[in-house]
Amino acid sequence: MNNIQIVTDFDRTLTKAVVNGKPGACSYGVIENSGLLSADYHKKIKECYDYYFPIEIDPHKTIQEKVPFMVEWWVKANGALVNEKISVSLFDTMIPKANLGFRVGVHQFLEFTEKNSLPVLVFSAGVGDLIDKIFVYLEGRLHSNLHVISNRIITDSNGTITGWKDPMIHVFNKNEVALSHDSSSSWFESVSHRKNLILIGDSPGDVGMANGVVDPGEILKIGFFNFDDPVALEKYKTLFDVLILNDGSFKFVLDLLNDISAS
Repeated sequence: MNNIQIVTDFDRTLTKAVVNGKPGACSYGVIENSGLLSADYHKKIKECYDYYFPIEIDPHKTIQEKVPFMVEWWVKANGALVNEKISVSLFDTMIPKANLGFRVGVHQFLEFTEKNSLPVLVFSAGVGDLIDKIFVYLEGRLHSNLHVISNRIITDSNGTITGWKDPMIHVFNKNEVALSHDSSSSWFESVSHRKNLILIGDSPGDVGMANGVVDPGEILKIGFFNFDDPVALEKYKTLFDVLILNDGSFKFVLDLLNDISAS
């Protein structure tokens, strides 16, 4: 156990893809579907989603082909939120309204890793300030062994959102951020004695989260496949060592950690 570190995505990895029979909210979706912002904002965001999301999940496009579209999407969405001039405190009102929930077993996963001092890096292309608050809302706290690297908001002295900190993290540049960003580099350096990595994600871009590991040993890549798409499934099989289908639970991850702990 002392030789292991964990890197996990957040949206639709720790959280469920479907909640109450409807698509589960990602962290951006908590904001975008809140109904608390202007009609113009919600219209722009829906137009962006309808255009860019099919590109993100298109199995016929390479990651390199998708990247420019993802950058456009993030720039437009982030800029639209800044233009709303809202206080970051509004997130506290948005979260309880959201169609959001952790997968079955995530609570136990968080408790187990903290109890065993197992470091967990949450590496997300979502909204870090909101993700922190989601952990507190769903779990009552941000566990002491967690470190969240994500897009971070800039606010003025009144808490009004005025911009975004660099670097921008989207679904397909986690490999670059893992290698170059000060926060991720310092994290991987701090756990560099832990040579073996469990990586957990739901997107092809998530496999790049391992790139920052210093002198890695074994890397086990666990993927959540949340689609009904045979072509995409075959691609995922080439990227991940283990696939969990049908918006499944964290049981496999928990069983694995318990087996390692007992050995």
